Amino acid sequence: MITPNSFAFAALLSWTILAVALYLLRPAIQATIWTLIGAQMFLPVGTVIKFEMIPAFDKSTVPNLCILFGCIVAKGRGLRPSRWGVLTILLVCLYLVAPVFSVFGNGTPIFAGNHILPAADFYNAGSAVIGRFLLLIPFLVGREFFRSVDDVREVLKTMVVAAVAYSFLVMFELRFSPQLHIWLYGYSPTDYVQALRGDGYRPMVFMGHGLTLSFFLSIAAIAASVLASVPQVPSSAIYPALAGYLFIVLALCKSFGATLYAVVVLPIIKWVSPRGQVFIAASLIAISLCYPVLRYLDLFPTNVIVQVVAEISAERAESIKVRFDNEDQLLARASERALFGWGGYGRNRIYDDSGHDISITDGQWIATMGNYGILGFLVEFGLLALGVIKVASRFRSVGNSVDRIFLAGLSLMIAINVVELLPNSTLMPLTWFLTGTLLGVAENPRLRFQERAHADQRLKRSSRLIGAQESLSSR
Repeated sequence: MITPNSFAFAALLSWTILAVALYLLRPAIQATIWTLIGAQMFLPVGTVIKFEMIPAFDKSTVPNLCILFGCIVAKGRGLRPSRWGVLTILLVCLYLVAPVFSVFGNGTPIFAGNHILPAADFYNAGSAVIGRFLLLIPFLVGREFFRSVDDVREVLKTMVVAAVAYSFLVMFELRFSPQLHIWLYGYSPTDYVQALRGDGYRPMVFMGHGLTLSFFLSIAAIAASVLASVPQVPSSAIYPALAGYLFIVLALCKSFGATLYAVVVLPIIKWVSPRGQVFIAASLIAISLCYPVLRYLDLFPTNVIVQVVAEISAERAESIKVRFDNEDQLLARASERALFGWGGYGRNRIYDDSGHDISITDGQWIATMGNYGILGFLVEFGLLALGVIKVASRFRSVGNSVDRIFLAGLSLMIAINVVELLPNSTLMPLTWFLTGTLLGVAENPRLRFQERAHADQRLKRSSRLIGAQESLSSR
């Protein structure tokens, strides 16, 4: 039972004051990043301020609204959808109205034992549309106001600095168990049993779950590795050490999946060319988008994965098997409302004869499909994948080597984020923000101008070389 103390509500309300101070004292780019990441790191999980007819204010919506209004005031303009790509506009619109589509076919209540699950209606669908807009704000802000590779560099640097600072709190909980959220806000946001790992603990600090914290450390380590691969930058000498340090802290957190991402991706950034990195990122995106079909047709090697993990840890193999088994049941349930889903209220879940919910919904993909159908899945994951797809389609013509490193590195980070949404529900505001930022850079007309400029320079150099050769031949 979540019973926040008064400080939890004060922290939530005071974040707007902190955001105002950041936008007054720092450039808009830095203020936006710190407002968003700082809230993820320190605000209470599960504390909600709710008024009648107004969406809930919580750890996600408060900083999201702060960065939206902060950027609008600081930049002197609002969102300009008319300058976005047609596919971006279409996916955003479909993402927002997906709850409205789910009303069709779900107009009657469901009886689950002695419980009644309400029918989907347009009033609550409208409320869900507002809620989805609030969740999408970081994507919209990233797409509109973060348009250059320099902005990407600033985002990655901030992530690394934030993760290194946060690591001291992580190490405290590694030694003394996850207590900080309880001490500061008066309650634990997660069952304490989930923090126990072997003879030690899996910290969560203020992120609500050990998986969320571990994944944040994983992508921060990857960000440090990207910065370390940029040549001829004096400060880049420290980033290999920071990447190694964050990886060690991550490994101590005892999260198999997040550690595996870092183990696989860090060598890729070190040894694979930026073009190869983008190809890997696009391949991971393609697999993620096809995952529901592969699971439905029983083409995804679930048994092989369980057997391989069992060689490492029988406990983790059993956990993965339970997830796959629940996915099978929930996927069968979702296929009954395949196009638009069940429309919320827990109508997509499995209940026993007494009406108890016996489902375990770990993956974001199956939750989205259950509520909003295959349309909802394709729209949500399509938005998350769009930036990587745009970069992959234009990568050959990006002539600046530093630009290629940052675009490839951020593409890999987002691809790992999307893959992580298959086994877990770690869709953070930071994920939406990184996706929007990559898309904003990929759709920036100035990047196309730079591409043409690089092509023109190469053409001029070739022309001069040919002219010199012809002059020597004539002599």
